[in-house]
Order: sequence, then C-alpha cells, then structure tokens
Amino acid sequence: MDYKSIKNLLATIKRANLKGENSIRLSITEANDVQNDIALLLLDIKKIDSTKEVVFDGGDFKK
Repeated sequence: MDYKSIKNLLATIKRANLKGENSIRLSITEANDVQNDIALLLLDIKKIDSTKEVVFDGGDFKK
C-alpha cells in the first residue's frame, strides 16, 4: 500500500503551516479516503512482526 491520501494530507498540512495558516479544508471524499487509508495502515501495522523495522515516510529525520 502506498497510502497516497495520507501523504497528500501531510503535504497539505505542511503547505498550510509554511503559509502560516491555522486551518485546512478537505472535501468529504478526501476525508473518507484519508480515514480508509488510516484504517488500512493500522491493520497493516497490526499484521507486521514487531521486530521488523518499517519506514513509512522515508526516515529522514534530523536529531
């Protein structure tokens, strides 16, 4: 799964944050897609072995 709607939501939030906006708007369709992707992600996380490392976002965090 690529969880495209979650990635799009995060990109939208990041753009709004960079512009200094305090809110974003989503259509009902987009919100339902995000909700479905979150449910699938949670099911996938539940299925994987807890000792297996999985990177969902690219893993380029700065400490």
